[in-house]
Amino acid sequence: MLEWLDRHPGLPRLTARLVVLTGILDRYSDDAGVVEALRSSRAEEPLPAGLEGVLPPETDEKTLSDISYRIDELLFERHPQDAARLALATTDWLRSAARRAAPSSPGTGEMGDLMDHLHKDISEAGAAA
Repeated sequence: MLEWLDRHPGLPRLTARLVVLTGILDRYSDDAGVVEALRSSRAEEPLPAGLEGVLPPETDEKTLSDISYRIDELLFERHPQDAARLALATTDWLRSAARRAAPSSPGTGEMGDLMDHLHKDISEAGAAA
């Protein structure tokens, strides 16, 4: 279904790409290296741009799932542009955290590359929605 949605410009494509992101955020919630990279990132930048009012004070294994839930909620409430803005802020934060992370963590390196790709995809889809 996501492939079909992605073939249709505008809101269907944006929705498909946001759903892909939420699935990936849920998957990275279980990666201890990623969670530690996010904690370290928050130590340097406590409140990343665009995530005010979304991030809890502490970063833990629920943080990415909480963001995923908020993106889903915005989509459900028919606020796709707000969901896209939150998704872009999230991909920016995760890309930044991956760049700062120790190179020994394979999960964070993969995450950085994936967030680069998703940021571009969501930006393009959001512009057409």
